[in-house]
Amino acid sequence: MDVVRIIGFWACIQAWKTVIRTPLQYDHKVLYLHPHSYFVAGGLRRATRGISPVLATIILLAVFVTVIVVALGFAETELSAYSARSDLSIAKSFAMDASAAITQIGFSDGASQSLGYGFRSAALAYIPSLVVYNFTFTYSGSVTCPKQFTPLKQGVCELIVDEGGVVVSIPAHYFSLGSGYCEIIYPRRNLCTTNFSTISEEDTSLSLAYVYQQGGLFIYVAIIPFPSAENATTYPPTLTQTQTIYNLYIPLFTSNSSNIASQKVISYPPTGDVSIQGLSQTTTTLENIKSISISATFRQPYFPSPVQVATLSCPQANCGVNLFNGTVLVGG
Repeated sequence: MDVVRIIGFWACIQAWKTVIRTPLQYDHKVLYLHPHSYFVAGGLRRATRGISPVLATIILLAVFVTVIVVALGFAETELSAYSARSDLSIAKSFAMDASAAITQIGFSDGASQSLGYGFRSAALAYIPSLVVYNFTFTYSGSVTCPKQFTPLKQGVCELIVDEGGVVVSIPAHYFSLGSGYCEIIYPRRNLCTTNFSTISEEDTSLSLAYVYQQGGLFIYVAIIPFPSAENATTYPPTLTQTQTIYNLYIPLFTSNSSNIASQKVISYPPTGDVSIQGLSQTTTTLENIKSISISATFRQPYFPSPVQVATLSCPQANCGVNLFNGTVLVGG
């Protein structure tokens, strides 16, 4: 398209140069077109020949080609912008539906749901390593960190969870939300801040969907697993004293790709279905917890990093935590 525009403009320029250099007949005198002025050549009684029909045809053709090129360029820009806006709307609906499905079946073994999608110019992919969650558990006394936990210092253990996510990439060449734009669309709509979200008993979503644009190339609509907590104070036999109990749910996304470990991006076709299925889950019981801090570090360019997710402080001297890890299979 750029080559056609250049040729059209060049032909138009050449035609106007020819017009300027060619004498025109007017009232038995010859008029010369000049870039800065017009003057009449006196002393000439006989009219000289003006622009020939062939040259006039060439000029008209050049003007016509230029108009067509400009019109096609404008139509291309408008069509691309319309496609981007349409894909963004479809991606938002898809992300909210997928997040709701993950929340419903994330910890239900064998439960599954399939979601259809179709994009004009956007690309759908599963990113095996999209966000890394850091769970920092502060104990009320000295402790031996459980398996898979890392001791940071006396009485502090850390759990690192590397998570995958689903991303829709929308070209932003002709339609843009603005550099640095960020919006959470599930579980509740609001603009992103340094406090990504606050875990509460009322918000038990297992997935988070957001819109983000870092620069001018792409708009990203992402679906990521999101930890959820609830106050479930009971008196389980594993705890030796009465205390507040938190259930902390950590969904773990995975893909049905055969070589997921070696792939940075698993692409899906522009139109198709994504299946979501709840698989196995494990439970770990922690005692004498004083506080829990959760932060997230995102893989660029899908979100600015890092962000503070939440901090849970025990209302008593110490609390108990039931840590649930549930695997969610995302397949295309």
